[in-house]
Amino acid sequence: MSNLKSNSTRYGLLGWLFALTVFTSAFLLFQVQPMMAKFILPWFGGTPSVWSTCLLFFQTFLLAGYAYAHLLNRNLSPQLQTMVHIGVLALTACFLDIIPGTELKPIGSNEPALHILQLLMLTVGLPYFLLATTGPLLQAWFSMRFPSLSPYRLYSLSNVGSLLALLTYPFLVEPKLTVYEQGALWAAVYALFLVLCCMCAISIFRLPRETESPETALEEISAGPPAPSFGYWLLWFALAACGSVLLLAITNHVCQDVAVVPFLWIAPLSIYLLTFIFCFESDWWYRRRLFLPSLAMLMLLICDYEITGAGAHIGVAIGVSFLTLFTSCMVCHGELTRIKPHPKYLTSFYLMISAGGAFGGLFVSIISPLIFPAFFELHVGLISCAFLVLVVLYIDPESAIAGGQPRKAWAGLGFAFAALALALGVNANKMASGAIEQSRNFYGILRATELDADKPELHRIAQYHGRIQHGFQYVKEEKQLTPTAYYREGSGGNDAFKIGLDGESKKVGLIGMGTGTMAVFGRTGDTLRFYEINPQVVDQAERLFSFLKKSSAKIEIVMGDARLSLERESSQNFDLFIIDAFSGDAIPAHLLTREAFQIYLRHLKPGGLIAIHITNHHLDLRPVIAQIARLNNLNIAIKYLDKGEGSLEPGTTWMLLSTDQAKVEVSAGENSRVELNQSYQQIRLWTDDFSNLFQILK
Repeated sequence: MSNLKSNSTRYGLLGWLFALTVFTSAFLLFQVQPMMAKFILPWFGGTPSVWSTCLLFFQTFLLAGYAYAHLLNRNLSPQLQTMVHIGVLALTACFLDIIPGTELKPIGSNEPALHILQLLMLTVGLPYFLLATTGPLLQAWFSMRFPSLSPYRLYSLSNVGSLLALLTYPFLVEPKLTVYEQGALWAAVYALFLVLCCMCAISIFRLPRETESPETALEEISAGPPAPSFGYWLLWFALAACGSVLLLAITNHVCQDVAVVPFLWIAPLSIYLLTFIFCFESDWWYRRRLFLPSLAMLMLLICDYEITGAGAHIGVAIGVSFLTLFTSCMVCHGELTRIKPHPKYLTSFYLMISAGGAFGGLFVSIISPLIFPAFFELHVGLISCAFLVLVVLYIDPESAIAGGQPRKAWAGLGFAFAALALALGVNANKMASGAIEQSRNFYGILRATELDADKPELHRIAQYHGRIQHGFQYVKEEKQLTPTAYYREGSGGNDAFKIGLDGESKKVGLIGMGTGTMAVFGRTGDTLRFYEINPQVVDQAERLFSFLKKSSAKIEIVMGDARLSLERESSQNFDLFIIDAFSGDAIPAHLLTREAFQIYLRHLKPGGLIAIHITNHHLDLRPVIAQIARLNNLNIAIKYLDKGEGSLEPGTTWMLLSTDQAKVEVSAGENSRVELNQSYQQIRLWTDDFSNLFQILK
């Protein structure tokens, strides 16, 4: 930061004013991202796609802000620039209430990505756009006001502000403040930013007449610097897009396998920003001899852990994923800084970086679900990163192997690239093959697979969401109505139906459908009301499995997020309420909060039974639900069932809750055990405003 210190000495408070304004705008820009995504997450099923769609919106509006700054700087005099920008500043002061109202909640499950984009545009759109203009515009103004100083340090400072915003959110802001309090505080700081930005604009408005042309101050540094070629513009775009694709692809994979919580959005985004800070602060940080070999080794590891799911401990898998993200983004952004243009073309450079970032978000959030049957965008990001490395090594005159020489070195690199492409291709084929059918939408990847086709007694059709099996059905006619998987004999799910459906006709509410296995328990006169957000799950359950068709009970299906649907409905008077909703291996956190259980209990008959499926590879959800049970004076039983012989049937863990002690006193059978009203570690109660993943990691 030596240039900024020098600026403070030579130019007094004005230099610090620019620095503070850029820092504040960046802080607000990235503080609002997790805040808005967290608020709307429960409205759209708690899926990882909520965050990637939000990032698409923010990256697109960042691009719009950079385009505005570029056009303003290239076409208007400093005085006109400031007049226009002050007018926009005044306009955004009318849009300080950014928290969405209940009227914007979705109805049903149609086009969730489009609804998220519209919702964000109506609430935070204009303030976010203005914040996005600040970085490049104020750096251009800084060059006009202080032509002997490099403005690129301000870009590094803005990334420090962005990183600080992200790091403070999960550790300081989210645990201490409700989302509404967060919105009010954000609006207050935004009002301060408006004042600071106006002061910067006034300082530019007062520039002498000889600096009226936006080019004048910049040309004092170098007379007529040549414009970058189209090839460089394209390379700026590609490097930025590659980093963005890897950011979102790795974030989606981690959230799919663990949980959709703000920390797992923020950690990779913080790593991504950290690489910008290092690379733009100084050329010292990025060293090809260190990062290129490291990237090659990590690509092999990420293929093993992140793509194939090789059974590594979750901490190791996440660590490898995040280290790969850091190294690949250091390469992409380090190469960006090596080819950055003269400050005269600063806004053009930032415009292409922003365009690349927005394209990466568009590719992962919108294009990939339409063209790929599985999460192949990570494959695309890795191979693109390797290809771009070869391009920059070829064109950079400072590279030891520039211009394709020596040939032996390029032959070795070509072989390594081909081997990587082959490995990724084989892996992608493995992910896509072996399925009866596979589909992908906003809620993830759903796959149906035929297993043990050569063994009539074991022949079955299984359903997978991501890498996790969500149920199966035997093909043999006399076994088709056998409860399987998480509802097999001896499981907590099986016991819940035996207890809850004892006696006369009953009504059952079920969050999550899967294969529809639960329908086998329904009797004539019973009503089973399913709440399912993913239309592809319902389609598979009705076409590929026969549990629903052959059930004796009346089957009702309510499409859309279960919480929102239950919130709108009058009391259903359920005798039994089943919560069995998973996105991959992750249970959406918004289904396990205090507010969620208030809704469930409103729909439950006095003395009714709630059964929650908490089988999980990585998280121990028992203390979370135990806290809520204590709050609502509910008795608890936890039913464990080990894997079946040959691991055909999975092990299961269920929690049964009721005010009626007798209903939770289930018996432990063979290979199972029960805990009644056990005390677990005291953790902070999960609410819609707070959830802490670290406290419950296994």
